[in-house]
Amino acid sequence: MAKGKKHSNNSDSGSGDSVEPAFIDFNEGGDVTGIERAGRWLVLVIAVTVAAWLTYLLAATFVPKWWAEHVGARVDGNATSGVAWGFGYGFAATVLSLMILLQVRRRFLNWWGRIAVIVVAVLVSAPNLMTLAVTLGERESAHAGRRIFEVNAPAFQVASLIGAIAGAVAVLVLTVLLWRGKRARVELKELKAQPKTSSEPPAAKPSSPTE
Repeated sequence: MAKGKKHSNNSDSGSGDSVEPAFIDFNEGGDVTGIERAGRWLVLVIAVTVAAWLTYLLAATFVPKWWAEHVGARVDGNATSGVAWGFGYGFAATVLSLMILLQVRRRFLNWWGRIAVIVVAVLVSAPNLMTLAVTLGERESAHAGRRIFEVNAPAFQVASLIGAIAGAVAVLVLTVLLWRGKRARVELKELKAQPKTSSEPPAAKPSSPTE
């Protein structure tokens, strides 16, 4: 009787064990983890969007005129200097900000690390954002900035746009090349790991002389 009872208890505990992992998996993983992951992405996107919008509204009041004066002092009314400075700012800011932003996919970064990477990328892209604020802004500071650009920094805005496009294309090409190079190295490593099969036919044994 004791043995039978013990066997019954073991069978009950075994049946309980078969149900418990499913319950734990449901709470700690599976659909709940997917929902939490989606919620974290949503919170991250909303936070970044709101922060970017508030920063833009605050900067739009003061930055455009200051940025136009800063650029105008360097270009000094020379169209050639305007092209050089505009293309340089647009290209460098775009390349650096996109290369930094691509680091978000690093697995060792937590959520705070990813947010920090995005903030740094936005700060690096500040020259392009400030030029955009002068070009598209409707506040008095933006109107004053456009007038300064027209007189003291001719061709700067167009050259900045061309530089930004060129920088984005350069990052895209570089990313594709790096991805293809990594893929080629992985395929080569897998090819070397495969067992070598000899395609040459086995050498024929020399025939013994007949008596």
